Parts: sequence; structure tokens; C-alpha cells
Amino acid sequence: MSLHKLGFVHIPKTGGTSISSMLYVRYRWPPPGAHKFSNEFEGRIPLFTFVRDPIHRAYSYMQMANRNRDNPFHKFYRSCEHERAIVQTCHCVDSFLDGCYEVNNAMCQQIESPKIAHSWKTSTVQSALYRGRQKGGSKEISNLVYQRAIEKLNNFFYVGIFEDFDAHVATFFDKIDLYFEPEIKSTKIQHANKSEYPPIEPELAEKLRERNQYDIKLYEYVKENHQRINIKEWK
Repeated sequence: MSLHKLGFVHIPKTGGTSISSMLYVRYRWPPPGAHKFSNEFEGRIPLFTFVRDPIHRAYSYMQMANRNRDNPFHKFYRSCEHERAIVQTCHCVDSFLDGCYEVNNAMCQQIESPKIAHSWKTSTVQSALYRGRQKGGSKEISNLVYQRAIEKLNNFFYVGIFEDFDAHVATFFDKIDLYFEPEIKSTKIQHANKSEYPPIEPELAEKLRERNQYDIKLYEYVKENHQRINIKEWK
């Protein structure tokens, strides 16, 4: 099977940009090309993803959205006097949490309902972020969505954990190398978009914990079952 038939479910703030860059250097995957989006390949290609502690992932996304004026959720900070630096007790934080689906059980949502991107020019298959949520806002999810996410996750080719990033990226490469000869055998593990933020305050951490109960369950599940999930071979 071609490496092009590998799907990446890229969950924001889990090291996905770094992984994509390293995959391109090592295997020239994915080649650049225009993408159209379809669910045609879901269930038919091996998928991989990385997960992260949900509270820290959501907090990192909040900081990124605040610093990046092109982020679609930066709008929640524009009318605030603290626009250039998040004040964690500010009212704009609550508005952001209410309006941004990326900080409300996003890992469960994106694993349960990934959209597969197919490049008609290169036949490259990879995942795109699932955008079928409520317009602009957060989305309540049910235990059923969580259970479906777990069911799909158990069929993934590889699931890495951001907190063990270097080791899990190396393991992922070793697993792919069993099937494909890398163009560059030694790829230095690099971290793109790495930023330093002030520590998260207890009040905000609790708010994020309340909003990400299913993601926390999923994350704990991956940690407890990591070895079993990743014993599968390429099909």
C-alpha cells in the first residue's frame, strides 16, 4: 500500500504541524497539492493522530487564538481591553469558551467525525479538521459521541501522546519504516509553533475541566491502552 494512503487526523495544538513537517522531510509525504474533502475514504485507509492533555491543549489554543489575529476565534478578544494578552479572569475568556468549539471536547469531536481530504492531483489522502459543527460556536456532545470516538480510535494505525512527543514520534517513524524506505533515514525531531505562556490559573483550569470531560476520559483511555492500541499492522 502506498504511503499516500495514510490519513492524519490533525487535532490542533497536539504537535501536528511538527509531525507534518517531519513526514515531508523523511518521506516526502504529503506532497503539496489542492485538496477536496470527502468521507469516501473513511474506514478504508490507516489513520493516525496525536492527543494531548485536554486542559493544556485547550489553554494553548486559547493563547494561539489570542495572538493570531487571523484565527477565526480571535474575534472574541477584539473588543476587550486585554486583547494583546489574556487576563484569565476577564469576561472575554468566558465568551471565548462559549463560542469556540476547539476548546470544548474537540478531540472527541474530531476523532468521531473526521473528514478525509483527497488530493485529486497527487492522490494523497490525509485528514482535514472536521468543520460540521454548530456555526461558530461550541457544541455539546453526548456519551454516544465519546463511545464512537473510542471505537474509531481503537482502529487507528497509530495514536501518539503529545506529552511523550519525542519518544512517540520516533516510535511512529519506526513503525512506518517497516513498510517504507525513508528518503532521509535520520530526521531530527523538531517542534514547530512552540510558545511559552503564563501558567494556567486554577479558576480557568476548572472551567476547562468542566468543558472537556469527554476529552479527559478519552485522553486517560489512550494513556492506559496506548500499547494495545498501537500493535496493529498496516493493512
